[in-house]
Amino acid sequence: MRSATMHSYDSVWDAIEDDPAERAALKAASATLGAINAHIRRHQWDDGEAGAQLGITRGRARQLREGAVDDFTLDELMRMAGMLGINIAVTAD
Repeated sequence: MRSATMHSYDSVWDAIEDDPAERAALKAASATLGAINAHIRRHQWDDGEAGAQLGITRGRARQLREGAVDDFTLDELMRMAGMLGINIAVTAD
């Protein structure tokens, strides 16, 4: 019986995305979405209030809360972060 080869990855995006450009975009979007959600939780906003603050529908706010990173572009997430006063820094390595 052959044993499976185990791989270790720095992030889930490294494991599921082969394209480096797409992987970088997903990492940035995920981090930005997480920062937005932390802000929403800190203010204890429901989906309706979060939507009103961000200029999106309650349904889109629910998608944010559920972490649906694929449902938002990085540009949309960056805009929303800016609306909340969240500073997003980009680093290169």
